[in-house]
Order: sequence, then C-alpha cells, then structure tokens
Amino acid sequence: PRSAAKAVVIASPGKFTAGRKQAAFGRMMSEWGKQISRPEFALFHSAKCLRLLPKSSGIRIEHPALQELLNKTRGFLAAGGDVGPEVALMLQAVAELTARVPQLRSELLPHLLPHVPAAIAAADMDDLAALAFAAASLRDEEPALWGQVAPALDALAAVARFLPAPTAARLAATLGRLQADEVE
Repeated sequence: PRSAAKAVVIASPGKFTAGRKQAAFGRMMSEWGKQISRPEFALFHSAKCLRLLPKSSGIRIEHPALQELLNKTRGFLAAGGDVGPEVALMLQAVAELTARVPQLRSELLPHLLPHVPAAIAAADMDDLAALAFAAASLRDEEPALWGQVAPALDALAAVARFLPAPTAARLAATLGRLQADEVE
C-alpha cells in the first residue's frame, strides 16, 4: 500500500536561479519552508538544506523559514542518535558561510561540537576530509573544533594515495590552507 504522506523534497537551488548566478534566497526559502514544516522532515533534510544554502545569494538569518530550519536542526542534534554524516555536511556548510553569515556559526556550532567525535569515528574518508576542511577553515575562530579534528589528519595522510580524486583534492586543499596559514 502507498503511504498517504508525500516524501519531503528539498528543491535544488538551481530551480530558483532564473538566469542569476546564485539562487534567490527568499524564493528558495519560501519553497523550502513548506517542506521544513512537515512532520516527515528529518535531520538528513536539515543537512541537505544547510549544504545547499551556500548556493544562494542574499541570505538573511532572520528569515522565518531559515529560523525554523535552524530550530529543527538544533532539536535533531539535541535528540542525539546517529548524526555522523550529517554533522560533517553541516560543519562544511557553516565553514563555507562563516564570512557571509557569521551568525550561522554561533547558531549551530555549539550544537554540532558535541557530535564531532562520533562523526569522526563513523566517517568514511570523504566525510573525514570534509570535516578536516571545515575545521581548517574555522581553525582560528573555533580552536575546539580544530582540536577534535586535527588528529584525524594523520589517518587521512596515511591513505592519501588511495583516496578517490575528489577526496584527495579536498585533503590537498585542507593541507594547502594549513600551510598558507603557517606562512602568514
């Protein structure tokens, strides 16, 4: 029998570009808001929204749908459970958006940090590279995050030549960022 509930669908930001380089934030959030308010909305939907958020322009932290997304995300994280892969995605989004929306870091990072050790333990190499990249990006602002993730770089470095190309590229970018920071 078919389920009466329709699946939650998070539309790609590309749907909201209308000839622009980036998606129109207001239109995208209005559409996403309909999905965010549904009872079927789950942590992986939150992570997907946060992962796609950097592809939009004009992000306003006070937008009601974004506030609802942040509230639900904090609730999911407070409930615990298996949140590892989602934590990696969310940290990556926070790192990407720190310059554009600094409030996002203060809104989410305190709720993500307690889950970082479990995320590292459960991470595949791609998720670990994403965590390392995010932590390196936020190293100065969030030394506690960097302190949790830095030891995992040894595990990545040990298998670097066996990593898939995208993961190896992300690792190289992380190490390059660290090297550049040391030179400054």
